[in-house]
Amino acid sequence: MPMPMSIDVHVSGDLMDTRLRGGERHGLELARALRACGHRVRLFCRGPVPESELHQLEGLPVVRLAHPSTLPLLWRLGQLGSVVGYARELRRHRPLADAVLALSPWSALAARLVARKNPIVYVVTDLLCASQAFEEGRPFEFPNGSWRGMGLDAWLEQQAYRTSGRSVLPAEWMRRGLISGGVPEKRLVVIPAGASATPSNAHDRESARQQLRLAADSFIVLFVGAATTRKNPAVLVEALAHLPAHVHAAFAGDGPELDRLRQQAIRLGVAERAHFLGWLPDPAVAYAAADVVCHPALYESYGLVYIEAMLHRLPVLGPTHRPTQVYGSAPELIADGVDGLLFDACDARDLARQLQSLAEDPARTKQMGERGHQKASGFSWVGYAKSVERLLHDLGARQHHS
Repeated sequence: MPMPMSIDVHVSGDLMDTRLRGGERHGLELARALRACGHRVRLFCRGPVPESELHQLEGLPVVRLAHPSTLPLLWRLGQLGSVVGYARELRRHRPLADAVLALSPWSALAARLVARKNPIVYVVTDLLCASQAFEEGRPFEFPNGSWRGMGLDAWLEQQAYRTSGRSVLPAEWMRRGLISGGVPEKRLVVIPAGASATPSNAHDRESARQQLRLAADSFIVLFVGAATTRKNPAVLVEALAHLPAHVHAAFAGDGPELDRLRQQAIRLGVAERAHFLGWLPDPAVAYAAADVVCHPALYESYGLVYIEAMLHRLPVLGPTHRPTQVYGSAPELIADGVDGLLFDACDARDLARQLQSLAEDPARTKQMGERGHQKASGFSWVGYAKSVERLLHDLGARQHHS
């Protein structure tokens, strides 16, 4: 049995905020699971505070650092200045842990500056330059030319892959691309994350639909996520125009594209069938109300929503990985026609055809949901943490003998 370790987990956002983004949720779930495995865990995050503060979150110590941007002249260098400033903050919090798990390239590089002899693992939740490109509507090609024209931030992201002891990736397509882009293969390992939601028995289908004001006799397609260009909810609104009147879509989440989506629904004549639920503190009620889940993101490094949907016994529809228009792990998680369906995220008619095939065959839909549940039951945060634990011990042994 591996010996307990002292592990620092660094996330890029603020864990003390009321709403956690994907990276913060990932870091918190990983920290909880590592603690369940017997390790001593300390969390680092950034927040709007004048100086470093120590907090407790679910019994976990949290070091909340101010955003480092005060070093003279370095603010002009963007994230490079942030790396140096962050490293300066970290030096105030010794003794150092046995290992560091960093959930952003900037914190991975800062930790390397401070903890030169400790294993540093970059836990990748996103290809940040890819995410930035998709949100800004710019062309993106991965791996060839994927970082061209993106400046110093892109270079720093590449350095995090090349200098960390290992980078833990959520999907195989990312590993292949990074190797093709020049990152040494030995520094990359794929470990699919655990599921970030546990199905709740507090909601049955009828009461969930009543709570969300959804028609009891409609076929509900659920979208869970931020309403952004990258997540591509617009293709689901467009697909409604090609579907029978009893097919409705529910959108759980907020974001900058919400008003545009509402206007699109009005323009296409489907406003009464597009339901915008806003941000839900517990999306379990939305899963309970749904028949299927659709996640049509144009770029998604992993997509925990696929596993969450399967845990709720719902078939999931995800986009085919098709560079340079669509990048995602849906084909790695969804067995097409078995526990979900794949579709072209740039073709609303293709999505509509797939949805209609499920709406017309309830028995098939239910069977897919059951198969997905069997698959998703094999994903857990503790299992994920144990894989990371083995990696850390391996790195420690290698460094000890070097």
